[in-house]
Amino acid sequence: MKVTAIKSDTNSRFETVSNADELYTIPFLPPGPYSMIAEASGFKRYVQSGIQIGSDTRVSQDIPLAIGTASESVTVSADVAQLESVSASAGQVITAHEVESLPVNGRPWTWRSSATVW
Repeated sequence: MKVTAIKSDTNSRFETVSNADELYTIPFLPPGPYSMIAEASGFKRYVQSGIQIGSDTRVSQDIPLAIGTASESVTVSADVAQLESVSASAGQVITAHEVESLPVNGRPWTWRSSATVW
């Protein structure tokens, strides 16, 4: 089965092929919104949209294949948060503006780079 993840805001495509056990992995996806397409000979095309990938996130996405032709498709739309069920890690993407807005207690940012530990 061929699986394609498409980053919705840039249209970047990331493709893989499932193994003999029909398992697939698409590692190192940049954070953002995605759509996913799965295609296999003798089955309807599967399309899932509204998948949100965060930083350091593992998403498990089961693909229900329905018998049919490639011209037919099963389309699923979802805007729900993905449950992190693979690991206990947590992460968050922050913007450059949020980093620049971090408080430095009235001191210039260069103060931290010149601090000496005794």
